Amino acid sequence: MTEDQSKLRRIGGFELLQKIGEGGMGTVWKARQVSLDRIVALKLLSPEFSQSAEFIGRFRNEARAAAILTHRHIVQVYDAGKADDANYLAMEYIEGKSVRALVDAKSKMGETEALDIVLPVATALRYAFEKAQLIHRDIKPENVLIDRDGVVKVCDLGLAKIITGPESLKLTRSGMTLGTPFYLSPEQAEGRDLDARSDIYGLGATLYHMVTGHAPFGDEATAVAMMKQVKETVQDPRQFQPQLTEAICMVIEKMMAKDRRDRYQSWPELISDLQLVRSGRHPVNARVAPNRSTMQRRENATPVERTARAVEEGPIIVVETNGVTVTPLMWAGIALIVLCMIGSVVLFVLSEHRERDLRAQLDTKTVAAQADAAARAYYEAVEFARTHPLDYDDVASRFKRVRHDYAKTE
Repeated sequence: MTEDQSKLRRIGGFELLQKIGEGGMGTVWKARQVSLDRIVALKLLSPEFSQSAEFIGRFRNEARAAAILTHRHIVQVYDAGKADDANYLAMEYIEGKSVRALVDAKSKMGETEALDIVLPVATALRYAFEKAQLIHRDIKPENVLIDRDGVVKVCDLGLAKIITGPESLKLTRSGMTLGTPFYLSPEQAEGRDLDARSDIYGLGATLYHMVTGHAPFGDEATAVAMMKQVKETVQDPRQFQPQLTEAICMVIEKMMAKDRRDRYQSWPELISDLQLVRSGRHPVNARVAPNRSTMQRRENATPVERTARAVEEGPIIVVETNGVTVTPLMWAGIALIVLCMIGSVVLFVLSEHRERDLRAQLDTKTVAAQADAAARAYYEAVEFARTHPLDYDDVASRFKRVRHDYAKTE
């Protein structure tokens, strides 16, 4: 081994063992931190960038942003500095595979497996944003790792940006775009300001890749892919995997809305819908107007389904009729209307009973018979409301008729 080769095998207090990755900003090595005798991932800034104050600033910003984050699903940063004329970042070493490698090996992932990966990623990114107002800006399958114990880890905060605070670093030159074009949000492709909703788009594009085996516009050149993120659309995921549910397609469509105002507006809102879909239920926040998303969902691609699923929390019924979806929230509204109607009818009947009893001292058996007849009528109206949840006018009419008919009964 020559003297130069010997120097390359050691940077400061780290022994370089094996190159494990290379990106636009530098290389990543499996290394041993001599002082603690532990294996780390050591990221080295490329020599051609080391003379640039801007790139060094961005590199060090990564360390500061990531170092304050301690989360089960985020790769931990250990150390950062400069040694032997090399800027380095020492991170937790993950023994495992990237989601990209898993997708390539399988061609595509099933819905449940994909959701079990995306949910921890969303949770980690929510934590990063709420803890440090940090956005990742380069969410993609390569930056999501699965360790040997099956734990999901978000890595590579090299493009992260603190978007608030007095020490915010604005390192991106005007018109300069950072990130991977196949997963970029439209606003990122156009070089505009970013926020958490930009990461939501990137995670949606990643989920699309996971369940279809195809990155959005993955067959295009970089510049073309960026342009298409802004203007074009990709196919419904069920074109590649027909067994996917309508629910997961709705969520991806919402995540990949062209205009960030049409996307999920926060991580909690997205995580809530992902949890619903994972438990076999329908998302409640996933509606987006037609032609507003990069992913075009086929509204009538499959026969209309009527689904009732019993889950641990209780039965949730989702009905789709002629393109109208009755969600759990709508069921609650319908139930409230029905209960109010029943309550008003019952109160009216009871008051009528009391007045008639005092006024005419009606025979007890007659009142009981009348109440029994009214009860049967109520139950029939309730059953109609349950089986015809969209017929609001007819439901209301039936309850009014019951009330009217019983009020006239002597």
